[in-house]
Amino acid sequence: MNSAFWLIATCPDDSGAAVTSSVYLPGWIENQEGNLTWKDGGNFEETCQNCALINGGSLKCFCDGTYANENGNSTLSLEDHIANYNGHLLSNLDGAPTIPTNSSSVAVPSDATLTMSLSISSNTCASDFTWQFFGPEPCWAFTFVNGRPSTLESIQITTNPGWSIQSYNNSDCSGAPLVSLNQKDVNTCVDLGGAEYLKAVPLWNWD
Repeated sequence: MNSAFWLIATCPDDSGAAVTSSVYLPGWIENQEGNLTWKDGGNFEETCQNCALINGGSLKCFCDGTYANENGNSTLSLEDHIANYNGHLLSNLDGAPTIPTNSSSVAVPSDATLTMSLSISSNTCASDFTWQFFGPEPCWAFTFVNGRPSTLESIQITTNPGWSIQSYNNSDCSGAPLVSLNQKDVNTCVDLGGAEYLKAVPLWNWD
């Protein structure tokens, strides 16, 4: 497990060939009043610290509760809902997972950080702020205090170890994207045309 809570492993597939894949643990685990539990999109990392893998397959963290007396160490066996499926580490929390028929040609990065400069005022990448994604983002927006998403005029990705980035103007990031970017677009200024939402999906083997 790396510092951004990606669990990475190389496992044999059904033919014995080695496959490297990853699971983004915050996508499957939450902190419930100081206790690690299984939940889709749990984002435990926001309220847990000092996390480590112990005993070969358990996650241990110090997690905050609503009240101080609920704070403490918590341990969760990852083997309860994460397993090797034909070489791929996948979660079965929502039932039998869909097993990829092919392995991705994009290597699983040791550091998955996606870094970008975003401008809300210029389509020529006069940077207003820098932002980083550490895990998948199904539909992200930079919001004002009132919760309204800001329009994004341009983007320049500075580090991309293997992400697909797409822009949308709908809050569920469905349908055809306005703009699609990948590793080839690093250090290139791209006009987003006032998009309000970004979707970031890994291109490597992941769950």
